[in-house]
Formats: sequence, structure tokens, C-alpha cells
Amino acid sequence: MPAATQRRQGSPNPNRIHRKQHYGFDCSKYGGTSVGSVERIKNVAKRVAKARAEGHDVVVVVSAMSGETNRLVALAQEIQEIPDPREFDVILSTGEQVTIGLLAMALKASASKPKATPAGRWR
Repeated sequence: MPAATQRRQGSPNPNRIHRKQHYGFDCSKYGGTSVGSVERIKNVAKRVAKARAEGHDVVVVVSAMSGETNRLVALAQEIQEIPDPREFDVILSTGEQVTIGLLAMALKASASKPKATPAGRWR
């Protein structure tokens, strides 16, 4: 594992990886289990809000909610046994889009000022 990346000690989810403040901001990734319910999304929002309150610049990367990607794959395969790659990407990205929106809403409810940005538009 590169020196700039470390697994957070005591993290309940092995998909949650913390990067050290390497580029001037903290980057955290939350996998599907970590954002698998509204309550879990609210917990992520609390962690992010706390880091912001401590003065950290934070970037959060989220996956689709637990089980959502499998559901979307099954839907696509009902239409095409081998889904067209472009359309398949569009379908699968909706899982992350839902989580992005819900997390942004949870952060706004906690008086944070998030900027929800899909990965392709982040600069």
C-alpha cells in the first residue's frame, strides 16, 4: 500500500480507506455497506461534518448503497444478456448518484455546505 494511503484503525468497514492529507485535503471512500441505509449515510455525514468543523478540507467518494449495483446489473441483463458497455455504465452510475445526493442532503441538514459532484465533473 502506498505511503500516502493507510487503512483507518478500527474502521468497521474495510472498504473505507483514508488518505493522509497529501494534496491539501483529506479523501475518504465509503463502500456500499458504509452507506447501505439512511442511518449509515447520516453517520458518514456526521464524520464529514466533524472533519470540516476541525478545519479539514474533505473529499468524499461513495459507492452505491449495499445491494444496489447487483439490482441494477440484474435489470440491465433482463434487457440484454450482455449489456452494451456505454448504456451499462450509465445505468450503474445511477447507484452512486443516489448516494451522492442523499449524502449531500444529510450534510446540508447538519449545516454543512457540500458540493455534490459526480466523478466525471470533479476538477
